[in-house]
Amino acid sequence: GAYMLGPRLDEKGVPRFHPACRSNDFVGHNVTFTALGMFILWFGWYGFNAGSTLGVVGKTEEVGRIVMATTLAAASASALTFLWETRGQRFDMATCLNGLLAGLVSITAGCAVVDAWAAFVIGTVGAMVYMGASALLIRLGVDDPLEACTLHGVCGAWGVLACALFADKSHLQEVYPGWGDDHYGLFLGGGGRMLGAQIIFILVLAAWTFVSAGSMFMIIKHAPFLLKLSESRNCLRVPFTEELKGLDICYHDGWQFPPYLWPLVENLQALKAVQDQIANESTHVGQHEVGSSAMDPSRFSGRNLLSENGTNDAPNRTISIVEEIELNQRSMDAK
Repeated sequence: GAYMLGPRLDEKGVPRFHPACRSNDFVGHNVTFTALGMFILWFGWYGFNAGSTLGVVGKTEEVGRIVMATTLAAASASALTFLWETRGQRFDMATCLNGLLAGLVSITAGCAVVDAWAAFVIGTVGAMVYMGASALLIRLGVDDPLEACTLHGVCGAWGVLACALFADKSHLQEVYPGWGDDHYGLFLGGGGRMLGAQIIFILVLAAWTFVSAGSMFMIIKHAPFLLKLSESRNCLRVPFTEELKGLDICYHDGWQFPPYLWPLVENLQALKAVQDQIANESTHVGQHEVGSSAMDPSRFSGRNLLSENGTNDAPNRTISIVEEIELNQRSMDAK
C-alpha cells in the first residue's frame, strides 16, 4: 500500500527521497499526544494478550506470566531503541515509541508460552528488527508514514518465529493441553518441526496479503484510468493542494499546526481567503505539475495576506507560512 501510494511531498510538492526534497524527515505536530496514545495502546495490550485466556479464575499463573512477558518485551525494546537513538545529538521520541510498539508486537505470538528471560530477548531482538527493517524501507525509497509494515509485518513475523524458538514445554502443555509433548522451542530442545511450521505459516500469510491487498490497492489506484475517467488521477491520494493544506482543514474543519504556532498567522480570515483561492484553483492544478506557479508555497502566507482595501496581494507582500515556521523554530533553538 505504501509503495503504490507513493512518498509524501514537501511544501513545494517534491516527493520524499528526491534529491530536491527539502528534508527526508517528516515529523508529527504533537509528540505529547503521540506518547499518550502509545501508553494507552500499551495498557490496552494487556487486555489483548492476557484477555485472550478468556478468564482469570484458575488461570492466574498463566495470566501473570502473560502480563510479565508483555511488560518485559515492551520495556526492553523501548530501552534498546532509546539507547540507540541517544548516540547522536538529536533524540527522536517517535522512534523510541515505535520501538516500544515493536516489543509489544514481537511478544504477542508467544506471550503465554515463554519465560521472562525469553520475553526480554524477544523484545530486544524485536527492536533491532524494527530499526533494521525501517532503514531498509528508507533505502528502498518506500515511505511508510506509520511504519506499519516494519512494526506489524516484520516484527510480527519475528514474533511468530520467536515462539518456535523459545516456547517452553511445560507452558505449552498448560496453555494447549495435548500439545508440547514433542514439539516446543528449538533453543529448549524441542527440535525444528515447530519452526518449520511457523515459517510455512509466515510465507502463506505474506503471499495471501500480497495478492489480496496488492490487487485491491492496484485497482483503486488505477480505477480512473480503467474507467476512462482520467489518465493522471491517483485515487489513493487526495489532490496536491489538499495534501499540502492538510486533510484536517479540507475534510475535518481543523488546523494542522499546534496552538503555539497560531500567532504566526496574524489574520485567520485572510488565511481562509488564501485557502479558498487555492481550493478554487485546485481543479486546474494537476498533481504532477510540481514546481508550477499554482503550487507556489507563497500562497500559504500568514502575514499581511490582505491589503487595506481587502484585496489579496499575498504574492508581493508575504512570506510563506512554512518559512515562518522554520524561522520560528530556529529562533527558539537559538534561545
